[in-house]
Amino acid sequence: MGLRQKFARNLRKKREDREWSLRQMAQQSGISLTRLWNYEQGNHSPNLTALSKVARAFETPLWKFIKELS
Repeated sequence: MGLRQKFARNLRKKREDREWSLRQMAQQSGISLTRLWNYEQGNHSPNLTALSKVARAFETPLWKFIKELS
């Protein structure tokens, strides 16, 4: 499984664990709803800024969030 797919699966699981809709995740992270949907579908890879926003939304240090993908 590639890194993009791992990120997609991890993002969706963390979002669902918090019982957030994609809309709520967009509000928490500052990332557009469309972009988040594309991340969860594995259509796009996030850049470092997006990774940072997602980690912050989940109240997780960026290094820990990235480590979970390896």
